[in-house]
Amino acid sequence: MDVSLAALRGRLYALRSWDSTGTTLDNRIRAALNLALDRIAGDIPEALVPDEEHIVLLPDVDGGSETVAAKVATYDSDKRLLFFVDSASVSIAASESKTSWTPTVTGEWDGIMHLEITDSTGRIRRRQSREWFKVTADAVVYYVVSLDRPMPDIIPANGAQSFRIHQPEFFFSDDVMEVLEPAKIYDGSRQKVSKIATSVANRDDLFDFQGSSSGRPHTCWRNRHFQIPAPTQAPAIVEVDITKPKLPPQTGKEVDEESIVAPPDGASSGNSWSALSGSSPSTGPITYDSSSVSPGGLVGEDAPTIKLPEPAAQYKWSHDKSLRSGTWAIRYTYVWGRRDDEFQQSPSVAPGGDQDHDSSFDLAWAYETGSVTSTVSRYTGINDPVWESAPSPVTLVEQKNLTAGVDGALVISSNNIDAMLGFGDSNFSRFSRSGMRIRYYVAHIDKTISGRGEFNSVEVGEKFYLLCEVEPTFDHVAALTSGGTTAPAGLTSPDQLTGGRVVWNGSQLYDYYRPLKHSTGYYAWQVYPQQDQRYELDFRVLRLPRKFVDAQDTAPIQRDAVPCLVELALYYVSLDDGNDQTSAQAHLNRYHELMRGFRDRYANTGGAISPVPFTGHRDRSRYGTFGSE
Repeated sequence: MDVSLAALRGRLYALRSWDSTGTTLDNRIRAALNLALDRIAGDIPEALVPDEEHIVLLPDVDGGSETVAAKVATYDSDKRLLFFVDSASVSIAASESKTSWTPTVTGEWDGIMHLEITDSTGRIRRRQSREWFKVTADAVVYYVVSLDRPMPDIIPANGAQSFRIHQPEFFFSDDVMEVLEPAKIYDGSRQKVSKIATSVANRDDLFDFQGSSSGRPHTCWRNRHFQIPAPTQAPAIVEVDITKPKLPPQTGKEVDEESIVAPPDGASSGNSWSALSGSSPSTGPITYDSSSVSPGGLVGEDAPTIKLPEPAAQYKWSHDKSLRSGTWAIRYTYVWGRRDDEFQQSPSVAPGGDQDHDSSFDLAWAYETGSVTSTVSRYTGINDPVWESAPSPVTLVEQKNLTAGVDGALVISSNNIDAMLGFGDSNFSRFSRSGMRIRYYVAHIDKTISGRGEFNSVEVGEKFYLLCEVEPTFDHVAALTSGGTTAPAGLTSPDQLTGGRVVWNGSQLYDYYRPLKHSTGYYAWQVYPQQDQRYELDFRVLRLPRKFVDAQDTAPIQRDAVPCLVELALYYVSLDDGNDQTSAQAHLNRYHELMRGFRDRYANTGGAISPVPFTGHRDRSRYGTFGSE
């Protein structure tokens, strides 16, 4: 049975005795099918195809333990920054440090790890981390963490305070709607982690308090909801104009760009000022203005021609190992945190290197085929974030084949979320340390017939795929300029937006494994007892179905639930007609009848549950094959 969008749409047309009249009606049918798919996910989740989710739990870090032996102090007089020192108030990264412990600065701790800081009075201050990073100042290396809110007082290094770092909760991917079965811990114990109601966890007081409960987890439950606000403005896109200024055909001597100077004071820049005095050719510099009919107003055999340099290769659409030019739709999201790379690193990793994606990298492409600057991660791939916002509005750009079939690169920029959160002032050490990053997604709507690009046999359509991840304060144009690559004049204008600005010339490929998802937020989950070491948990889950986009997209539901989908879609189509309420009700009644039959086959109609002790699950030691001792 073909359950693609095209087949389902054709079936709906046949049942309504309609013919497609174009994309408008096709899109209406697609919208009805997507509405039906969402409702089925809520009404009969058993109809969805199960999937797996992998979660990593990280152990606590006690600053007072012998293996850590560290404390925290205020960094650079900023109450939202802390750095780590040893027992002698020396930075833990210094060669003379008395401890070898260092925090993780590759992103896996960002946002997930919380801190409990004990002040001189014994009061514990609780903070969530924003970003863990390493910085060098005055030839000294520091490990620093930015906080979600400021500390009440400056903490001097000689009065450093004790701390505990812990992971109080974990988060599934945003599309996980239900956990089906107990999770399995991937270790020799084979212990399961059962799901319980939040009310049961509250009643049994199954909460960690200042590290008082620690061990192998056996229980989990759902807690608070969290969502990053979505960007409200579309990305700004500039296609580099690679054409040279054109002048009327002329003869004469050739003038290099270095000879082109501004008119003298009091002179205008158009034809009204001539670089030459009299009728004889001048040996002095020649001015040029793009609005002039001829440079310096000179005509005839002595009229110079202008030799301007072509844009650098980074600013031209690549000819080699690149995507074909065409029409692109581009949007972006805000992301925070990084999932453990054991499961969440993209397979689209460029061969040839093994770099940790730490805070020193400002830009990471999904796949880079060309040369990069020193602050661009080329080989690591991009780890999935812990949290991602819903996407921004869309910007559509059609490359114009400006000259000889060669297009200019696309320069993409966005809002600077770091500046919006108070991390955008370069005068302070917290600059760009909000933990937030920007993800650009592209959809290859159409490709030119004669466009450049070696990777020409790639799909086109309306699906968005991950292109890159960039720090909000990073300006790729400025980075290329500092590396010796001259930027086209228009890109250096102060009117240009520079937040998260990247130069994309087609040699950076999008990640086919990372399509855009429209996030509606994340639920936090907790475990009991608090994990005492690193654990990998394997969950069996149901995910929200992905939307129909392309004609060959297949419904992610059980085959015998397809009639439910069709009847419900017909219900929405009838409602959309406005004058067919009778048919709408008939389709809805048939949907409910089919839904009851499906539930009878697959759902737990008897309501049978596994027995649980009246007092809830407790810590226990087990022996034998599946023992925990």
